[in-house]
Amino acid sequence: MEEKNDLVYGAYKITDFGDLKEYVENEDKVLQILEKANFVIKGKGVDYGKGYLYELEIFTDNKEEHFEYSEGWGLEILTEKNGMNKIINALWCLLSDYFCIYDRDIVEFMEEFGYENLQEGKKIYNAIKENNEKLLNIFTEDEIEYLKDNIQL
Repeated sequence: MEEKNDLVYGAYKITDFGDLKEYVENEDKVLQILEKANFVIKGKGVDYGKGYLYELEIFTDNKEEHFEYSEGWGLEILTEKNGMNKIINALWCLLSDYFCIYDRDIVEFMEEFGYENLQEGKKIYNAIKENNEKLLNIFTEDEIEYLKDNIQL
């Protein structure tokens, strides 16, 4: 069962990390990488099996990518006050997922993360693979690695 939360928070540019600053190393270089992109997060409702549903949009002057993202029940729903933090959290999750399948085939992925159901493991693996391709459309592999190494939520 889903409920709608149509709030849209557009940060457009990440210019600082606010109260998440303590989790970011080499902030100037991280901001320099993120400067080329704009970010928007949209509330997409509630799924009682997953939690809060969001769509993160990352775009540049000539590229645009959309990512589905969910957060568990223990976190706040998207508001104007926490919109920037939600964008940074979503980005960090995408960066973390990027390396879940990096240099791993599907069998290694399923063994590493405890998936016993082939259909479920394949679905997650392919979703991460698709998101990785989208991230690589916006950022270089070196930039993705640098962001992951320097944003530690």
